[in-house]
Amino acid sequence: MGLGVGLGIIAMSAFTLLAASLLAFTLFSALVEERRVEIGIARAMGLTRGEVALALTFESALYSFAAAVLGVLLGIGFSWIALIVVGDALGGEFGEQVPFVLHVTPVTVGWSLFAGTVFPLLTIGIASLRFARLDPARAIRGIPDDPKARRRAALIWAGVLLALGALLSFVPDGHPAGIPVALLGIALALGGLKRLLLAAIASALGVLHIAYSSYVHVFTAEEMEVFVSFGRGALMALALSALAVASARYYEALLGLLVRSRGTRAGHAERAFGTRSGARGAFIGVRYLVARRWLAGLTMAMISLVVVMVMVTGMIFNTIGSQMSPAATGGYQVFATVPAPLDRLPTPLPDDVARDMERAVFVPRHDEVRSATFLRAGDSVRVADGIRQFIGVTPEFAADNAFALRQRAHAFASDRAAWDAVAAGTALIVPEWALENARLTLGERFSLQTASMAPREFIVAGGYDPDMFGWLVFAAADAVRALDLPFAAQLFVRATGGADSVCLAHRLAELLADEGATVTSHEEEIAEESAGVADLANGLVAFLALGLFVGFAGTGVLAGRAVRERMRDIGTLRALGYEEGDVQRAFVLESMLTAGMGVVLGTIAGLLTAHSLWYRVFRNFGAPFEAPWPMLAAMTAAVLLIAAWASSGPARRAARLAPAIAVRHVE
Repeated sequence: MGLGVGLGIIAMSAFTLLAASLLAFTLFSALVEERRVEIGIARAMGLTRGEVALALTFESALYSFAAAVLGVLLGIGFSWIALIVVGDALGGEFGEQVPFVLHVTPVTVGWSLFAGTVFPLLTIGIASLRFARLDPARAIRGIPDDPKARRRAALIWAGVLLALGALLSFVPDGHPAGIPVALLGIALALGGLKRLLLAAIASALGVLHIAYSSYVHVFTAEEMEVFVSFGRGALMALALSALAVASARYYEALLGLLVRSRGTRAGHAERAFGTRSGARGAFIGVRYLVARRWLAGLTMAMISLVVVMVMVTGMIFNTIGSQMSPAATGGYQVFATVPAPLDRLPTPLPDDVARDMERAVFVPRHDEVRSATFLRAGDSVRVADGIRQFIGVTPEFAADNAFALRQRAHAFASDRAAWDAVAAGTALIVPEWALENARLTLGERFSLQTASMAPREFIVAGGYDPDMFGWLVFAAADAVRALDLPFAAQLFVRATGGADSVCLAHRLAELLADEGATVTSHEEEIAEESAGVADLANGLVAFLALGLFVGFAGTGVLAGRAVRERMRDIGTLRALGYEEGDVQRAFVLESMLTAGMGVVLGTIAGLLTAHSLWYRVFRNFGAPFEAPWPMLAAMTAAVLLIAAWASSGPARRAARLAPAIAVRHVE
């Protein structure tokens, strides 16, 4: 369990680094596009490609290091807040705040600075080698790059991906990422050769293969499932983003539909969209997105990665909050621990308690058997160290309604058979964590002995949901009574149909107050657990929201640079009669459309990833699939609002440019 949580955190950190690298590459690309003339002049004056690349990389290194230092400081502050939230969430389960101490070491700070500096810098450094190869004459004159050079670069990267895919496919047992990586290489090669339809088909096949393998390929180590699922989600998000911008024909077809729906030919945007309602601004915004679709694709990929993380994380937390079903608790709604060996409730019972209570079962319980020793049969190796709590099972309790088991030994045909064996004194049922961490194996025989009980041999019959009773081991009632003295009692209560189990729990608490009993209801436990899960989920959402805010701050920078690049276009449009509102709406719509498509693509990849993870792992626990729709809706609204806000300033400045100044590009 601990390894699985750790790998999940590592996967989320990797997502964050990947999204940050995409943002850095996007900003760097916009910066280079703005400096094309300067780079061309530098190359014409004798600077080599290596010197240009080194200059660009050094500048980026300064930005990356400063950002990494700021990120470390913010990370320490966020960690302090997160520890308080987690302590409160766990305190709701244990009855008091769990103390956590913020521990920051030089090693942690060093690795954080290293990751925050090196990963974006590597991305930018590789990109700088490409930008340093600009043709000086084309760069100075503002002519687009030679398409042959782009085609050559696409074919080189396609060859690298094909080789990697082949290598992964031919490893022992074949890696599931081999085919998708090879298909991505094929798509890149076809795109470089201008076979866009075939490239789109190859990309779509890669996405479908990832989705298919997500359901059928199961890792032996269950704790790896969450980590691997995040990786699959990232691949799907990136592939869908690449597919969305692979061709301008998607957007041209959309514009064609819009124009034809108004009864005019596709090329007559002025007459087709008219002069009212901002439709012309929408037309220009889509055209702008088409012209910069590769940069838009990077932004879509960044947003979709965050959405995938939200979908998968939200599904996990929703599932954890719904795992304690009535079947898992044997149909009992109220539980009480009495620090005395009671075997019946005080009589006479109050009328309201007698009316609302269908059945009450007392069994013996031990909470602290320090002398308990588990020895594996055959080699007498000690196992299950740390297990000190036991509940006794009577034949009446086993026959009444046994708890559902998460795991069961093959020797038992049903859960009822396993519980009958426990009541007969030949088996034990342990919490599921003991099967993972206490060296216990289903179906294994071992002996249990204490200071007051002779060794008795048992078999591990099954494992139950540890969220019910945590560390308790179910054994035969006579064995529990013989462990040590004194022993306590555990009360299980089933309420009548329609009765309020919370009110019944409070009435029983008053009835057993003199005995020092602790009474809880299943409904209250679910509420407390859900509240704790919600606190943890909200903390993660806050973390992701911070990342989105930083990302859209970068989007605002990109929008500002887009205004500078398009000043002549803006001036021409204004001179042709387009109003300020048309220009402003064009920039806002471009940003919102990019963000909206990122959310849609991330939702598709996130749903597939979350559902496949549930299908492989959580479905086996009887938990229903619950997508985090409220969280997704809130994030979608936040994404669109932030996108509009980030681009509104540059859009306003663009709309207010005087046509004569904009056309002449005078600042």
